[in-house]
Amino acid sequence: MNMKTRLCSLSMIVLAALSIDTAWAQSMVERFDQLDRNRDGKVTREETADASWFDRMLRGLDRNRNGVLERNEAAGRGRPRGSDQTGDWQMPGMPEHAAHRDIRYAEIEGVDPNFLSLDLYVPKNIDTSTPCPVMVMIHGGGWRGGNKTNPTIVGSKMRHFVGQGYIYASINYRLSPQTPDGEGVQHPVHAQDCARAIAWIHDHIVDYGGDANQLHLMGHSAGGHLAAILGTNESFLKAEEKDLLLLKTNVLLDPAAIDIPGYLKSVDGRGMTALYQNAFGKEKANHRDASPQDHVEAGKNIPPTLLFYASERMALDQFGCIFAKSLTEAGSPSRAVDTVSLEHGQINSHIGMIDEPMTKLIMRLHAGEDASKFPAVLPKLDEAPHENDRAENEGDHEHDLNGLVRFTRDYVPGTRDANGQLMGGTETLRFVAHDGKLFAGNGFWTDQPGDDPSPGAQILVKRGPNDPWEVSRSFAGTVRINAMESFTFTTDHSGKKLDDPVTLLLADAGLVRARRSGRLRCLVHDDATGKWEESLITPNGPRAYIRAFGSHRDAETGIEHAYAGTGAGEIYRGGFDLAAPGRIRWNAEPEYANPDFDGGAFKRCQGFTVANGKLYASVSPRLLERQDGLKPKWKEVFRWNPEQRAGAGLRGITAVPAPSGEHEVIIGSREQEGRILRIDPMRDYAVTDELNSRDFFDSQFGNFRGGRLVAYNRFVPGVHPATGAPIHWLTAHGVRAGDVQAAWLLIRHSDGHYEPVRVFDRALASHPVLVSTRTIEFAPWNDREFYIGGYDGAANNRTNHNTAWIFKGTLMSTND
Repeated sequence: MNMKTRLCSLSMIVLAALSIDTAWAQSMVERFDQLDRNRDGKVTREETADASWFDRMLRGLDRNRNGVLERNEAAGRGRPRGSDQTGDWQMPGMPEHAAHRDIRYAEIEGVDPNFLSLDLYVPKNIDTSTPCPVMVMIHGGGWRGGNKTNPTIVGSKMRHFVGQGYIYASINYRLSPQTPDGEGVQHPVHAQDCARAIAWIHDHIVDYGGDANQLHLMGHSAGGHLAAILGTNESFLKAEEKDLLLLKTNVLLDPAAIDIPGYLKSVDGRGMTALYQNAFGKEKANHRDASPQDHVEAGKNIPPTLLFYASERMALDQFGCIFAKSLTEAGSPSRAVDTVSLEHGQINSHIGMIDEPMTKLIMRLHAGEDASKFPAVLPKLDEAPHENDRAENEGDHEHDLNGLVRFTRDYVPGTRDANGQLMGGTETLRFVAHDGKLFAGNGFWTDQPGDDPSPGAQILVKRGPNDPWEVSRSFAGTVRINAMESFTFTTDHSGKKLDDPVTLLLADAGLVRARRSGRLRCLVHDDATGKWEESLITPNGPRAYIRAFGSHRDAETGIEHAYAGTGAGEIYRGGFDLAAPGRIRWNAEPEYANPDFDGGAFKRCQGFTVANGKLYASVSPRLLERQDGLKPKWKEVFRWNPEQRAGAGLRGITAVPAPSGEHEVIIGSREQEGRILRIDPMRDYAVTDELNSRDFFDSQFGNFRGGRLVAYNRFVPGVHPATGAPIHWLTAHGVRAGDVQAAWLLIRHSDGHYEPVRVFDRALASHPVLVSTRTIEFAPWNDREFYIGGYDGAANNRTNHNTAWIFKGTLMSTND
């Protein structure tokens, strides 16, 4: 790369960084102006619908600490505190130093010199009679990206170590292809280059005032793997006529590829498989050679090693701990430390911050302490406490639900039940508690069964807390159980009071492959026999499948009805009739027909709810209110303008108490937009944006893929296990970077603020990829036990077969 090209690239990087900060500030001002309705130049917590967003911005932007956001604060700051993933840890001051950049440690014909270069940061004004120890840092980037100059590679690390009298060295190495057709290298070239850099430092560091006998190694992510392989496979340094003895310590920051064969087996083609094959090829022998675990032996002079990991990311809670134990047993005292609350990037960016606990352990390691005696778990480190946080933590939200829920897998698709029937599915769509049992509706949408049998959509049943799931019914030729509900009737279809209430379980008869028009039917469960009986709704309905069920007692007639909302946006009404098939008599003509139905997939009914004694239905693109009486009508009370795709609906509509507590409001999630709306019938159906779920997940986790689909079916009421306060549970689609096997739920608190709950079974050696939570229901036998299911075969691009999942959640008390 010539000087002109490099200057151009540098200019583009600087301009990009400036544009990011400028765009961020502009978006903050725009949001501020939207919220500042009285135009007083200030925004209070009461003016915002998203209280959690306001509190985050207050911590980052409220420079005068007056408890409100001011417009100059929104416009005058590039990013909120924590946007660089450092939380509120403070960066050390800049030490006096000399920077020696782009030093060539090797020359190879045809190779860009930048790949074979290193930077040295040498402290000034120190006692020159004592040589400086040296910290050598290897950047990450999936073996195909990254650079020695990255801010999180230099930044606080350089400031800390140079400030402590170290020479800080940051090295580059050749990279694997960026794209499948790109140019690049594979193992062992990355490690060979790093060994050349370390050998150069060992030979020349004395010229810069360094101590060649005090070389400490550190790497992050892919760089952590390279540090680990250099510290265990002596052949790389031997090729440079060096020995492992020159490495005094090794620090691995959330490394990858500790045991490549073990990891690839555990993820079975998922996870980081493609990334690993890009860096190491597909040959198993190369995977073994590149795995630090395979090179652990006694007598090698492997340096003491400290490994920090982000819980289950890359299965390091398994492979990282085994690696550290093996090193200790081989005579190199080592420890794997679970950072508990830190993300992959935070483990890197936090190192070097003032009083940061991981940094303190690293300095103790350098001082010669036995790493195997270090703690295996660190306390929560994601933010240093701020006075506003302390005030909030003393209030209603001090209990993080992630520490009060235990998840265990309860269902394995591709197995057979006690009766020998195959149980499968690509996704679990519905749960219903009925007759003391729990029923689940599984779908086979986008199933790719190969040679396996394909039973069609299934309803499963779990009869008790210790009973396994079994097939209640399979529907050959269908792909989904879209709707299922349990209703209790106290009157028949004419309004006559029943001697005893009758509770019925209704289910969609399964979405047919062609979504064709024709016989619209549902199935009704016979609790006495366990059989399902067909109940015909109409002989010729458009898009003849049921998307949602509802129930309501007519305020004028006193008759209790069941309602079926269809894929065409029609609403049918039925009443209890002991003599009718399935014990429900349906009106063959719809009570409501969607005037916007265009034959497509998205002008459909998405749900029903009863608020303030009135029945509401979500039929895209409108929210409808039923006008009760002998001649009922449906009235449009709110209409939305789809922003993502035509017909995207309002999912999960549920009645919840209004903020005032004096009446009920309706909450629902705008499909594909990630907006949770609160609609107030008592304020002329005023609409409040309560949460932007995409922004929320990004604010919590940084790089989050998804977040646009939440509350698939409804907001499920519950009670906080620690405080006893009312909450609602809702499902969500999406995965967090570096944590792709887990899924997420959201908790809505009564004040309208939300928190995420991670769904993951730590006891599983091989964890399924969950992707989405689609349905949640509390067990009929224990109010502290609930079940979650999901996957969403329509909202991801994975190979779908036996991907449906069901986990059990157990609510723990604070004393458990």
